[in-house]
Amino acid sequence: MFIPSAKSKISLIILLIIAIVLFLWSDKSLIKKEYYDEQKEAAEIWIQAQKIIAQFSKEQEIFIDEEFDQWKSYLIGEEHSEITTSEGYLADKQITLNPDFAALLVEEFINANLRKGDLIAVNCTGSFPALNIAVMSAAKALELDLVMISSVGSSMYGANNPDFTWLDMESILIEKNIFPKSYRSIAVSLGGRSDIAKKLKRKKSSGVNLLRESIIRNDIELIEENYLSQNIQKKLETFKNASQKEIKLYVNIGGGISSLAIQKGDEYMTSKKYEIPPGIHKKISSFLPKKYVGRGTIFLLNNEGIPVIHLLDIEKYVIKYKLKNLKELKKSETFPNPGENKFVYFLQSIKIARIALIILVVCVFAVIIFDKTQLKFNEDEIIKD
Repeated sequence: MFIPSAKSKISLIILLIIAIVLFLWSDKSLIKKEYYDEQKEAAEIWIQAQKIIAQFSKEQEIFIDEEFDQWKSYLIGEEHSEITTSEGYLADKQITLNPDFAALLVEEFINANLRKGDLIAVNCTGSFPALNIAVMSAAKALELDLVMISSVGSSMYGANNPDFTWLDMESILIEKNIFPKSYRSIAVSLGGRSDIAKKLKRKKSSGVNLLRESIIRNDIELIEENYLSQNIQKKLETFKNASQKEIKLYVNIGGGISSLAIQKGDEYMTSKKYEIPPGIHKKISSFLPKKYVGRGTIFLLNNEGIPVIHLLDIEKYVIKYKLKNLKELKKSETFPNPGENKFVYFLQSIKIARIALIILVVCVFAVIIFDKTQLKFNEDEIIKD
């Protein structure tokens, strides 16, 4: 049986060290993605928008709970308010406070084959204002046209301050020229149950009136039909009639039922059990059980061959694309710097990886040849003796 000599062991140790060095060299040899500049621009737009929101909120003495919003972003709302339409999870809202979402969406848009001037349709709610801004930032960086329909209601910890709803945020960002006027919502619904704030109406609270006041002061058309199916149809028509351009992509932000409605029998519902995975999809009907039919705008437009991006269940999105998780975000009171996350903005250099592989292969063969030479030399010495 062959027992490696001391020299063989030294060769193997040297080979191991070389392999580790080459691995580290290859791992850290990053090159900017082709659209790095657009990604960084989108993230910087997001930061500008957040600063405008924070500055305006301070001037207007908008309430902020620093226990929920240590970054003082003013994009995290209250636990409960008169216009809170549904439950929500604080962590889901906090994890969206990352400008790299805007950069990542630039990549998603490019993967959807979008080009300058292409039209995207966006459905959003007041529940995720940071994500709404991220989508708008990515669209602006790529010079896309955008048609958006919002719902003014919000789940817990979203834009649920009656004096500063998502529509107010949108208006101030357009007024300050962060986004073009064409990015303003062309229509809005109340949101919440059945997309008409049915839960708030049943409570006979002041919430519905406060939602209406927000819509009036922002001068946006209200979509409020008698039934959910009618609201959905009205929104679908509004999207299609907004521009002569063809819709190239549909983006859904949050859990608005007018977008995500499914039907079984005569009942309309939206259920996390049948939730579409976050990210970009060419076809989404396969995510539903056989007895369910997609009735929301995301399904109806997708049935026409329009790809969709779904932004909900954000923690999965963060894990998939290696964004900073909440624990990492909470280590700092500032946001991640645009252009730094190696998983978002960079690719590993194939050229360097190939060079490293060639070097390693050469070293392996050199060790093999060296050991064979040594073994032959030792055998010759034994024969002579």
